[in-house]
Amino acid sequence: MSFEKDFLYFIKKEIYHYKKLNISTKTNLLTLGIIDSMDFVKLIHKLEKNYKIKFKSHEINEELGKLSNLKKVIKNKIKI
Repeated sequence: MSFEKDFLYFIKKEIYHYKKLNISTKTNLLTLGIIDSMDFVKLIHKLEKNYKIKFKSHEINEELGKLSNLKKVIKNKIKI
């Protein structure tokens, strides 16, 4: 599964399943309240597990609420 599909599946099905979402790669899910801090922790954990990566504490911030930013960080970590 591609990163985008994996990410969107997690958000739409596991966190925000009760509403239809229309989000883009620039949508900040945290600042818009689409996900809360606990959901964000779940998302980070899922990404670490699925992609066998680790986020350092200084890397985890509000800007990772955007798909485009998460994708950049993950690509750098797994050297795609």
